[in-house]
Amino acid sequence: QDNEEFEVARTLWFEQHLKNAFLFPTTPQLFVNLEDDNPVAGVIIDPSRTVKSVDIYYTQQGRSTPAEFTIQNAVNRYWRHGTNLGDGVNFVAQLPLISTKAPLWVFASVEYELDTPTQTAGYYYRIRTANSVVVSTNPVIISAEQLQTSGAQAVLEHSLVIENFGEDWKKEWFTYDRSTWELTTHKVYSPQYRAPFGATLALSLSAEHSNKMAVVIDEFDDKNIFAAEVTIDGSGFIERFELNPSDFVNTNGDTLTSFSGLLGLTLAPNVAFFNDPINPANYALIGGEWQGNDPSFAELKWVTNSEPGSWETGYNPTSSTLGLWHFEPSEETKAFFYFGTDKAQIGLTTQGKFGYGLENTAVNIPYGDNDFAVSVELNQVVNGDFFPDGDDPSITVELWAMFKDLGAPSENQIIIDSWGTMGGYRLYLTKGTSVLIGALGNSIGGYVVIGVDLTGIVSNFEWHHYALTWDASSG
Repeated sequence: QDNEEFEVARTLWFEQHLKNAFLFPTTPQLFVNLEDDNPVAGVIIDPSRTVKSVDIYYTQQGRSTPAEFTIQNAVNRYWRHGTNLGDGVNFVAQLPLISTKAPLWVFASVEYELDTPTQTAGYYYRIRTANSVVVSTNPVIISAEQLQTSGAQAVLEHSLVIENFGEDWKKEWFTYDRSTWELTTHKVYSPQYRAPFGATLALSLSAEHSNKMAVVIDEFDDKNIFAAEVTIDGSGFIERFELNPSDFVNTNGDTLTSFSGLLGLTLAPNVAFFNDPINPANYALIGGEWQGNDPSFAELKWVTNSEPGSWETGYNPTSSTLGLWHFEPSEETKAFFYFGTDKAQIGLTTQGKFGYGLENTAVNIPYGDNDFAVSVELNQVVNGDFFPDGDDPSITVELWAMFKDLGAPSENQIIIDSWGTMGGYRLYLTKGTSVLIGALGNSIGGYVVIGVDLTGIVSNFEWHHYALTWDASSG
């Protein structure tokens, strides 16, 4: 948007409407076909000018209603590049989906060559020359309901490999400064490429000279820019660097605690942290002045301590574990259930919720002589006396949850619920309010009900960790 082939459109608009010295190509037309497993997008272009490129982009991170809109989501959406299957005259691309429960937004950009180079003025008094101009289509927005009633299928899965740097990889990265090889992507904000719990970040590359570079994350939130420095031998062979969250620091010297919730990731020769607002000359440089040809990147991926693709990280069952569900976010049809340290693999009859968790499902989970279920609104119900008994009936229940309509639910929203004749636990959001109610206890130690108003603490469409702890000895 801030490069010359985009900025020049402003100049050419004045050329056309004030001087009658230019004629824009007509706006390209975009259509989307939902009849196959993978939606297909096509573009009809104006052939009056020489076409340099046609690119089709799509995202499933758009919001369905204005009430769901957030600036953070709007700025950091990952726009996937559709591979052109056309013949140079017809421009068509498949749009593989990660879910049919999220809307599909599509647009296309057509880059036309200009007859003569044209100067344009950009931000910060930048004077640049453009040899082409980009004209985009109007967006096509398809609701989740339309996807579900069509023949479209979710075929993409969670990937530990963020980037393999293959053909056209730069189509999903961008830069506002073409004087260096610096590039940024929002792939890490996408459910497909989000970091697993406890992951490290591995970068493989080769360079001809010894250098230092910077890996920057969350660059689009000025309060949370973290960077790590990578020292390259420059042997010409591929070198692999594995970065922990603690390797990333911000301008205050704080270190990152995890790779959860990333917005963007940048590979750059360097980044400057300005610590002194009065004297800009005082800054800390992470990376260095790049020497020689640009690096050749080979792979960027998440590394976990468990087997590749495994979701069994972060929570380990013990002999006192009464129930632990590991839901696989990528395959959406697998889970593990633990009772103590005993483990059983279970098959779900419904898809997961767009990368994480479950929503509005009714799934029976058999285990031994018991029959567990996951039902409406992440509701986990155990049939029978699941609550512990004996000398110490204390219990802790924890989970991650996301709300859609804090303050406005028409009915109580049950998050987790297990109640038998011996007692149990329940966590729910009360209708018409933002008050979260937790109730737990049993016939031996008694019962307690507590409430917390989430107003100003939790926002819609944010994942948060919740825990209920009942110490029966203290009441």
